[in-house]
Amino acid sequence: RVVPLLSEFDSLMDFTQDVRSAKNAKLRVGVSPMLADLFLMDAIVDFCNLYPEVEIKLTETGSKAVRRQLADSNLDIGVCIAGDSFDCLHDIVLARDEMVVCVNSANPLARNDSLRFGQLREEYFNMYSSFSTLNDQLLTRCNYAGFNPKINITSSKISLIIQMTERGKGICILPRPYAARHCLPGLKLIPLQDSFPWVCCLVTNKNAYQPYVSTLFSNFIVDRAHSESGPFGTRGDSDQP
Repeated sequence: RVVPLLSEFDSLMDFTQDVRSAKNAKLRVGVSPMLADLFLMDAIVDFCNLYPEVEIKLTETGSKAVRRQLADSNLDIGVCIAGDSFDCLHDIVLARDEMVVCVNSANPLARNDSLRFGQLREEYFNMYSSFSTLNDQLLTRCNYAGFNPKINITSSKISLIIQMTERGKGICILPRPYAARHCLPGLKLIPLQDSFPWVCCLVTNKNAYQPYVSTLFSNFIVDRAHSESGPFGTRGDSDQP
């Protein structure tokens, strides 16, 4: 009568070891496209090299959508920017940086070393889609400066926004690391006088069960982001945004 119990115990030990070693585990990760480009893709490659048996299902979408899917338990982890949140979500800040104004070098604004939002009143904006948290943040700051922005184009493709700006059709406001990496020859990047922070977070649903592989991945990303150089040249911290 004891033999089956011992066999079951051995099986349970094997199962526990499999879970702890992340064998055949699946992980659902949501990420905003800019962070995928700047940081996460390289990190995922390194993680997969360490844990080749983990299957990662990656969803690229806007930060608002990432947070909604986390709240609905359709994702295990999100890597996106601070913004819309839910009581059930927990943010760990990976890095902070600033937004900058991008203009064509022939635009009169290009003569400035820095800009206030009020100086953008007469410009046409190349804007993010309404699914983006940055869209809401930009509209809020324009309204706070006393105007509704004139819209040239609205797009979910950041490359299209940059190309339109480089060709002299409107201006755009981008995270400094992304703008610096993808700056085209005809563009000038101008800092804002008033701070416009861009805060990148790893987000989980604190009310949902977190499998071992989720904790493993979270720790890997946080440790990498909080290394000496940070994910894109800045040091992050683990405070709430």
